[in-house]
Amino acid sequence: MLAGAMRRSAFRRATARDRPRGRDSTAWRSRKPARPRLFVLGLVVSLVAGACAGARARAEAPDSDEPAGAWAFEADRLELQLGVRPFFSLQETSKRRPQIDDVGAHLRLGWMLTSPGSDGFWRGNLEILVSAQGSAVVVGPGSFFAGGSFLLRRNFVRSGARFVPYAQLEVGALHNDVHDNPDQRVVGQSFEFELGGGVGSRVLIRDAWAVYGEVDYRHVSNGGLAARNLGLNSVGALIGIARFF
Repeated sequence: MLAGAMRRSAFRRATARDRPRGRDSTAWRSRKPARPRLFVLGLVVSLVAGACAGARARAEAPDSDEPAGAWAFEADRLELQLGVRPFFSLQETSKRRPQIDDVGAHLRLGWMLTSPGSDGFWRGNLEILVSAQGSAVVVGPGSFFAGGSFLLRRNFVRSGARFVPYAQLEVGALHNDVHDNPDQRVVGQSFEFELGGGVGSRVLIRDAWAVYGEVDYRHVSNGGLAARNLGLNSVGALIGIARFF
């Protein structure tokens, strides 16, 4: 027991010698490892740096309220169009050549072949589109047209302009049931060719979106593959919405 008491007394004296006196005593009691403080300081610096970088990026980014602009018509850009279109017969009507009007919708995917070139009004690019369309016959024999087509379009892209007019040519094929009516001589078989062309314009709106309208001429015939082939000539008005990628 005496040896144990002597060891405890020696330990207390050694501890008293190592402990700081006076003002340093408080610092000794409150002293903590520095690593957590360095971690907090590093975190604060990182947050401040990130906030500054984000603010700089927002300042340099374009305003989302601006129209799509010229970037949408650069080579290899894509465009998706969804629209509706009524077509009305142009020909004089008779039993052999009845009036045939139809109303339908189309879905188009466009690919910019070139970037805008030249100057003035003729500044623009070329675009190729593939289209899927279907329509219901509302006047005349039959009940539907359905098919697909390819379009070659010239966009007239003036720098900074919100309106982008265009002209296009179209070639495709249509399936129909108009040919089932034996009295008419306009459509002679279920498979018919579609040829056409038109003019239109986009109105660029928020970010990469646009609305568009166009007027098209359409000729439907079978090229003499069937006995009945007077052909159907129509004019249509198309409206829709477009998205650029």
